[in-house]
Amino acid sequence: MKAISYAVAVALVGGVTSANNEDPAEKPLPSTEKSIAEEVALEDGETEGLIPSAYTTLFKNQNTEMVWGGRMYLDAGFFTADSSYVDDNSGIGGDGAEFRTARLFVKGTIYDSVEFKLQNEFDPNRENNLKDAFIAMTTPVGKIKVGHFKEPFSIEQLTSSRFITFMERSLGDVFAPSRNIGLQVSGYDEEFGDLNWAAGVFRNSIDGGPAIGEGQYSYTGRLTATAFNEEDSSSVLHYGGAISFRSDRRGRNTLTDEPEIHLLLPLGGFLFQPSSGAMMYNLEAAWVDGPVSLQGEYFASTTEATGQDIEGTGYYVMGSYFLTGEKRNYQAKGGKFARVQVRDNYDGGGGSGAVELKGRISSRDFDAAAAVLPTAFPGNELTNYSLGLNWYLNPNTRIMFDYIHSEYESGATDDSLDGIMVRFQVDF
Repeated sequence: MKAISYAVAVALVGGVTSANNEDPAEKPLPSTEKSIAEEVALEDGETEGLIPSAYTTLFKNQNTEMVWGGRMYLDAGFFTADSSYVDDNSGIGGDGAEFRTARLFVKGTIYDSVEFKLQNEFDPNRENNLKDAFIAMTTPVGKIKVGHFKEPFSIEQLTSSRFITFMERSLGDVFAPSRNIGLQVSGYDEEFGDLNWAAGVFRNSIDGGPAIGEGQYSYTGRLTATAFNEEDSSSVLHYGGAISFRSDRRGRNTLTDEPEIHLLLPLGGFLFQPSSGAMMYNLEAAWVDGPVSLQGEYFASTTEATGQDIEGTGYYVMGSYFLTGEKRNYQAKGGKFARVQVRDNYDGGGGSGAVELKGRISSRDFDAAAAVLPTAFPGNELTNYSLGLNWYLNPNTRIMFDYIHSEYESGATDDSLDGIMVRFQVDF
């Protein structure tokens, strides 16, 4: 982590110091001055066009523009549960609090043709937690991106955590591959129903670490479009899907994840070793009509292990409603959601901000694996019911409240948990 943090610091300082040798007209803008240039979506969920609070320009001349920013989430959780809810025997460990996320990034454009981004998360429990590190360029066949970034899979996964409706992604997200090292080609056609397509080849990498192994490649593709999309995206119907063929992940494939509560220990799962490969796919849909929105996905995976096919499935359906009249901001280019535009920012003495009510049901089921390997894997099924409220003080700050009722079945175990989560979130 020190090496990555140092690299980010060098990038921040280097951009400023290098400008001392430039002509006065090409010096970087003062740190207090905000870039008013139209913001380009750099594959991280930002809204195209002017936004109320743009990123701070770090360096700008006639050929290069670089901005920097970051995010911070502080979470607290309060739980009551059956003693065997987590991992069948270890309990939940009580209430808690944590810095869920603390990140800095630099991103920019060079000669109007090359985009880049470097983002690192400061995690005291890991030496290195690299998020995005990529270079992208526009070509006649589409945008080519190479580096460490999210594979094209799932609207929920591709929507930045700054803009997802709940504090954590759904239970089905365990099937989404997230970030890996790879090369991707993508394109967008507004005239053909906001058609988004992306395909890439990837090497499995943990936090940007080395991806080593003979023949260990994964191939992922996504195709989405809209049935209709009003000019201001006030009424949208999005649909699509993705598929991924995955090779052995360093000799293992794990079916387990947190139960939409990061503070808790991972739930019991199963470690296949060795695994000769897997196929995952999903179907996704989202509808927005002014302040009302619905979104859902179905996930499935088939993993080859010990000559058997081990299957898992998952899904979620969620809805939200803005009491103050705002809407979820659909980003047609990319087929995902972006920043909510608040009508009346809270300023300490007035202004209501934006208030969003939300609900979700999600589930994942590994019971099919128990039918194949009953002695090694009793299987498990997890279903969560969530309600909550988001208060957006402004487009860059929100306070989130999530209530989760979780039901977990594994073998003879049938446990439940109730949790209340609170998040204080800011990005800049």
